Amino acid sequence: MAVAIPQQCGTPGSGIGLLPGSITPEAIDQLVELGLVRRDTRTSLFVGQRLHTTPAGRRTLDRLGPPPVPRLPPPPASSRPHIR
Repeated sequence: MAVAIPQQCGTPGSGIGLLPGSITPEAIDQLVELGLVRRDTRTSLFVGQRLHTTPAGRRTLDRLGPPPVPRLPPPPASSRPHIR
């Protein structure tokens, strides 16, 4: 698993918003503390570190099942007249 966190990543109270589905550095720290993932520390945080699920993390993911399939919103109605 690879997660990219921009340097200007938003944190509570920072005024910088996160994209939906974004993961914060604090969330990664919690996953590491819970033993669900581990960091690959062979590279620096500035270059990027990969996250690997631990056996406990894999069991947790397996129990949760596959992620839901995202539903795309319907396309907006066109304001142009239909030409045949």
